[in-house]
Amino acid sequence: MTGSMFPPLLYECVFKSSPIGAYLLSPTPEITILDVNDSFLHRVSLSRADMIGKGLFEVFPDNPDDPEDTGVDALRQSIAKAVVTGEVQFMAAQRFPIQKTLPNGEIIFEERFWNASNTPIFGEDGSIVCVYHATIEVTNEVKALAALRQSEERFRSLVTAMSQVVWIAEPNGEIAADSPSWRAFTGQSQDEWRGLGALKVIHPDDRERVAQSWAAATRSGVIYESEHRIRRSDGEYRWSAVRAVPILNSDGSVREWVGTNIDIEDKKKAEEELRIANNRLKLAVEGAGEGVWEWDITKNRIFYSPVYGEIVGYSPAELGDDPNHWFSLVHPDDLPVSHAAMDEHLEGKTSSYSSEYRVRCKDGSWKWVHSRGVLVEKSSTGEPLRVAGMIKDITARKESEERIWNLANFDTLTGLPNRRMFKDRFAQEVLNTRRRHTAVALLFIDLDGFKQVNDLFGHDAGDKLLIQAAQRIEGCVRDTDTVSRLGGDEFTIILADLHGIDHVEQIAQKVLNALIPPFQLGSEKAFLSGSIGIALFPHDANSPEELIRKADQAMYVAKNAGKNRFSYFTNEMDEKAHMRLRLIQELREAVQANQMSVYYQPVIELKSGAIVKAEALVRWTHPLFGDVSPAQFIPLAEESGMINAIGDFVFHEAVSTIKRLNARLKKRLQVSINKSPIQFNSREQDKWLGYLRQLDLPPDCVTVEITEGVLLDVSEKVSSKLYEYRDAGIQVAIDDFGTGYSSMAYLQKFDIDYLKIDQSFIRDLATNRGNRAIAESIVAMAHKLGLMVIAEGVETREQMELLKGAGCDYGQGYFFSEPVCANDFESMLLAESGVPIARPFH
Repeated sequence: MTGSMFPPLLYECVFKSSPIGAYLLSPTPEITILDVNDSFLHRVSLSRADMIGKGLFEVFPDNPDDPEDTGVDALRQSIAKAVVTGEVQFMAAQRFPIQKTLPNGEIIFEERFWNASNTPIFGEDGSIVCVYHATIEVTNEVKALAALRQSEERFRSLVTAMSQVVWIAEPNGEIAADSPSWRAFTGQSQDEWRGLGALKVIHPDDRERVAQSWAAATRSGVIYESEHRIRRSDGEYRWSAVRAVPILNSDGSVREWVGTNIDIEDKKKAEEELRIANNRLKLAVEGAGEGVWEWDITKNRIFYSPVYGEIVGYSPAELGDDPNHWFSLVHPDDLPVSHAAMDEHLEGKTSSYSSEYRVRCKDGSWKWVHSRGVLVEKSSTGEPLRVAGMIKDITARKESEERIWNLANFDTLTGLPNRRMFKDRFAQEVLNTRRRHTAVALLFIDLDGFKQVNDLFGHDAGDKLLIQAAQRIEGCVRDTDTVSRLGGDEFTIILADLHGIDHVEQIAQKVLNALIPPFQLGSEKAFLSGSIGIALFPHDANSPEELIRKADQAMYVAKNAGKNRFSYFTNEMDEKAHMRLRLIQELREAVQANQMSVYYQPVIELKSGAIVKAEALVRWTHPLFGDVSPAQFIPLAEESGMINAIGDFVFHEAVSTIKRLNARLKKRLQVSINKSPIQFNSREQDKWLGYLRQLDLPPDCVTVEITEGVLLDVSEKVSSKLYEYRDAGIQVAIDDFGTGYSSMAYLQKFDIDYLKIDQSFIRDLATNRGNRAIAESIVAMAHKLGLMVIAEGVETREQMELLKGAGCDYGQGYFFSEPVCANDFESMLLAESGVPIARPFH
């Protein structure tokens, strides 16, 4: 472009007011800025003073630290070429940074891109007077183009790196652009897939479904997803997961599709194998009556098999797929434990999930189930995705376990804790007492008179009494206290968290009072009382076992003190217990050590006053303790089993003495020997008859004394032995008659020979009309039954006369003689010889 300098008006219009940034440069080597328009000043944020009169590259210096071409040299060359050639020079998208000074004084170079032209302006003489430099900034366009190119390069790299097949298609499904990955996967050439040729590689069974879903996605403009089989270049059909994103026009219609294919053949095969395996497992599990469940954790949905619903009585529709509905059926007490078990498994703390809990059935009942499962799917980051498992009805097993547990820990008759549960609870209360620094009391209760009730009314009645007694005792305590039945008629109460003994005594007295009212046993009534022993922890003992023993000792003290009372354990009781244990141990050696001896108490025929009988009584002279009372050691002998050896010793001594005395005195004396229920039920063979035959002593010289208790609950062994004695000629006497539950039936059944009236009726015979009437009635009744009567405990002449007047046959007691040794008894018999009247021998 050539021409002359602009006229003023044109200069103002073209240069000054132009929206295109421009400035005039001198054609000299200095390239001085002659003028600049406002548009350019605005672009570079400079004033006219900053530019006019200064060299171009003074205003826009080069950046020496910029490793790239800044465009300064190119601009310098373009201006020079315009001056030399007189022709316009163009510069496209030229990089030309602009120097800026920040408010903090820091100098930076701001990257800018420009389209520029350098036009020489000629004067009237034809010489170049200036260069017109016009600029249009294209920084944004250049950067956008660079970003586009970078994006395209990244896309190309991504497609190359991807294992998926990438393609672009028209809305109708026609492949729109060459896709090397598609050609490589399908083996189709570019000509083959043009048009709708790509549909030909889809499996025939899938084409209609694919076409319909493609059309639906195209109409709605949503993402297209499908799984179908595609024929590979080798002819094999393989499953692919297809996903395509629509590129939409402004009106919302689909312009084209960008999609990918992923080979999922291996996944499909694995799914099919898993499906087959699951079906097999489902058939096996449901055949065994177990339900199957599967929990999709990401969707929080749960699947149940039909058997699962059958267990609880719900249909699949009623169960739904919301896990929270199932959780609402689980018993509230069991839900936290079940959740904790699942959490532990999902966190990898356990190899599987397992939980037993109760679930509410449709009919409102509760069933026990055992649910177990395993984590079968995780995400790539290890997050749990899916859990599968089984559920089984274990109600019958739980009920059986509960029955077994109850049988092991509770008394089947009363429902109270048994000895095992009592020990567990007692040990726990002792531990609690140590922590709390309080006390615990143990009450040991024995029912007075229970054995007699059992013997008189039978075991069924005894069971009813025990049930009622348990209920009465339970009604006396707090909910936090424990009442137990240890066995037989023995009960215990554990009173915990005590700060004093007042409460203990209140409970003990309440129990005693509760046992006083009669017990209704069908049509019969029974009366009994209780004896209670009390021991305190830690005052009386340091262990549960020791406390139980001491409470038991205190109970026996209460019983021996008269019953219907309570007694605290004392150290004196412990001393007596140790003495008792020592006596039991030394009792085993007493017979062999010749510490035992037999004494004889005469039995007088009241009519003649003659000694006709004697009761053989055992005595124990201990080397350290002296004479030990029979009332003390006979119960110990029965308890330890030594009563059999002692009984045999007494029998041998007594019958040997009687044989000797009868031979010397030419009389037929009879000796009475006591035999306890323990001896009758012993497994040891009874050798008494054999010994009599060995001595050649007539059996009718021996009377066996038994208590009423032996006959009330008589066993086959006892009956057989009594009949054997009867057949051999040994006579039988009932000792202490009238103190128990006397029955006429056994008096006739076992051919009893003698009744011995208990001394409790004789003691105040002279002053107590009732006792006198009882004694007279016993005599009269016995005589009518053909029995003879012996009165025990005769201590005065008046008693003797009254008994004689009542027709009593024999008397025994201190009025006649105390028990004496064999020699003294023999002397007594010799002194009596020829004297017909009865007189006291003391």
